[in-house]
Amino acid sequence: MTEIPPAPSYYEKPEEKSLLMKIIFLLLSLALIVISSIIIFSFDWLTNFGIYLLSFTGPLLYLQFIWRKDKYEPEPLYYVAEALALGALAAIPAVITNIVFAVIANFLFGLGNFLSAVVSAPFFEELYKGIPLLFLVKSKEFNNETDGVVYGFAIGMGFASLENFGYSLYVYEQSIILILLRIFLFSFGHGVYTAFTGYYLGYSKTIYDKANIWWMVKGLKYAIGFHFLYNFLISIIGGIFGIIVGLIIDSSAFFILLLFLRKA
Repeated sequence: MTEIPPAPSYYEKPEEKSLLMKIIFLLLSLALIVISSIIIFSFDWLTNFGIYLLSFTGPLLYLQFIWRKDKYEPEPLYYVAEALALGALAAIPAVITNIVFAVIANFLFGLGNFLSAVVSAPFFEELYKGIPLLFLVKSKEFNNETDGVVYGFAIGMGFASLENFGYSLYVYEQSIILILLRIFLFSFGHGVYTAFTGYYLGYSKTIYDKANIWWMVKGLKYAIGFHFLYNFLISIIGGIFGIIVGLIIDSSAFFILLLFLRKA
């Protein structure tokens, strides 16, 4: 017999935090981003500070657009900043996992970079980006699907910002065109993918008043699926046509996400 979910609990407006607490939240979020940057890049981010700041530009522009879409009950800036910082933190295990996976795959099959891009990155990056949502969903600020999309997108943008810097410095060798494409076009997908995970956790919070792991898994299926499709086709096609196909995939994913929100 199918379990009937309990009736949604009465919505209680979260208590407004003091200005001091908001400042503390913002400073802790900034500190978490700096610590994550040091762990991943040592002090390369300081010696290339201009590129480092530029790496956040595109993701933050996208994030403010998504954040402002919640017109009726916008999420507190300090809490969105925390989600952004947790996304940056998620980049640490992702980098380690992808490197280890690439080394093993290269030893076994001679296709380390390709398999890391199409297998390890979609699965583990979305998993690591999804884990912070399990902590954020416990907050009274996180109470529906729209909130889940905002926080999921914020996590994705924090992750993408550090990834942007890594690609700009170590892969693109400071080629300005590739750097700008990465920052202002390619980073958008990370937010959209994780927003699917947030959407389904928000749905779970609406129905059960708590996180339901099975709904999170459903969101991860979309996140991993779109991420895999993007990485696979970009790797296979390459060049300008690969970029166009990648943009079509991310735009389609975003359109589907908007349909989900409209239905909700």
